[in-house]
Amino acid sequence: PVTAAEVGQVFGVALDAAEPPNIFLAATSAFGLHTVQGQWMPGMWGPGGGPGTIWRIDPASGRAQPFADIRLDGRPNSGAALGNMAYDKSTAMLYVSDMETGMIHRIDATSGADLGRWDHGTMGRPNHLDAETGQNANLLPIAFDPASRARIGDCAAGPFDRTPACWNLAPAGRRVWGVGVRLEPGSTNRRLYYAVWSGPGTSSNWDAASDSDKRSAIWSVGLGPDGAFVAQDVRREFSLPDFFVEAKDVAQAGYSRPVADITFDECSSTPVMLVSERGGHRNLGPGTPEAFAYPHQSRTLRYEMDQSGGWQPVGQYDVGFY
Repeated sequence: PVTAAEVGQVFGVALDAAEPPNIFLAATSAFGLHTVQGQWMPGMWGPGGGPGTIWRIDPASGRAQPFADIRLDGRPNSGAALGNMAYDKSTAMLYVSDMETGMIHRIDATSGADLGRWDHGTMGRPNHLDAETGQNANLLPIAFDPASRARIGDCAAGPFDRTPACWNLAPAGRRVWGVGVRLEPGSTNRRLYYAVWSGPGTSSNWDAASDSDKRSAIWSVGLGPDGAFVAQDVRREFSLPDFFVEAKDVAQAGYSRPVADITFDECSSTPVMLVSERGGHRNLGPGTPEAFAYPHQSRTLRYEMDQSGGWQPVGQYDVGFY
């Protein structure tokens, strides 16, 4: 067992290809941000950790140690923390999403070195293939503001801990959470799939977005032989099917909850992708029922690849769903 006193609050989990594997854990705000007198509560990030920390559990000793600190050109994450991680065994790379900057970082799973990043907001949106239409498409870029920060001591909207609007989560259209790597069977071609969360309350640009851009979507970018991002090979794979249809629900939550995890079935004769949603971010306070996410509003969806290489929805798994 590893406790919050040792690693803080974590959401993303990845295992490498060692026998037995190293376990990597990513800091998260998914279980709320918690402070005491303007300082982070003990157990929030773990000793020596912060919102950008990736921890590694050594398989021999079972001890957890800080492995990497996700930063943007030296700028630390101020509170929104990390999204999720995916491990690519063919290149020994970790891909981790940053929920503050909207970047996906490529981390050497041996050394912890940051080997580059993917900026979906300014590199993926402006020039990509829309896989659902087969046409090249362009969306307005959404850049990260390096002057932005979590408003720990000056949250005008309410108490900081209870107000996700003050946590500096990336704006709608560039906020990335779930990530997954897929290797095409019988080849060395690999893609990084990632989930872009679009919804109201994340920034003012959502209200003015196109109908398609208002929906959360799964995107992908090609990976080179060394695991680097191939900027000329970007696809918007599909939009998530609507969960909310009533106008009042859409205004409050968007059309669906965000996809927090992506995985692929390696044993099926037909390529299968599973995407798992989570009930967003909130904090009603420790000890409160359903404190940190909106319950019964999430799905695990199954997609299968058709002969043209597109992903088609074939069903869902009703886990924890009314």
